[in-house]
Amino acid sequence: MGEEKEKMKTGKKVIIALIIILLIFTAAAYGYGVHYFTDHFLPGSQVNGFNCSYKTADETEKLLAKEVQAYVLTVETRNNGKESITAKEAGLVYKPDGGARKLIKKQDRYKWFLAFNQKKKYTLATDTTYEDQNKLTETVKKLKCMQKDKMEKPVDACIKDTGESYEIQPEKEGTTLDTKKVQKVIRKAVSAGDVTVSLEKNNCYKKPSVYKDDKTLKKECDQMNKLTSCVITYDFSDRSEQLDRNTIKDWLVKDANGDYSVDKNQV
Repeated sequence: MGEEKEKMKTGKKVIIALIIILLIFTAAAYGYGVHYFTDHFLPGSQVNGFNCSYKTADETEKLLAKEVQAYVLTVETRNNGKESITAKEAGLVYKPDGGARKLIKKQDRYKWFLAFNQKKKYTLATDTTYEDQNKLTETVKKLKCMQKDKMEKPVDACIKDTGESYEIQPEKEGTTLDTKKVQKVIRKAVSAGDVTVSLEKNNCYKKPSVYKDDKTLKKECDQMNKLTSCVITYDFSDRSEQLDRNTIKDWLVKDANGDYSVDKNQV
């Protein structure tokens, strides 16, 4: 009996010792986890789409730098044209702002052991700066749409003689750009991280001075048609003479008020 009791006591001691050792290891593991996740992201953490589990702030910043390097701005031009500017061409580089470190500090590292099945998504504004301020300017100058030989000047709407009547010929928008405005619009888009920018929507194209719906142009066209619409036939004893549009159109003159009339001297 004495031996059995002694064995039981020894067994209890061993179990207690094992439990103590287990508790020590558990406490040590827990403490290490708290310490480790003081400067590492918890499992299941994503920053701007990148898996940042177990990564430090510096490692995360490198991933965000890759995001900036992959940046491309699509420049939409008139008539469905498209050109692109890469981050490298723009001289754009990532500017660390400590955002990743702040996110890590906000984590509940004391509950790290509950984070293995979590899915935490973070979004950080990726601040950028220009490695060379002039690089983007030079890149924009080299765009196809910025070349003078590719630019078509705008043409004003005007009155056209069709042979039978006068009609308003619509304006032509052309493709001539305000180069200074293009520089400002593209730089603003790159700084904001936009992926597309429309030069037409940002009014970068030079416009015609006169459009087909111009009131003065319509008035002049109506006056010219009215004055040339009549046909007068003169009957003489031996012949007849006809005064029609082909003759009258050359007699039209414009006065100081911009109104058309028939030149009396020529009549």
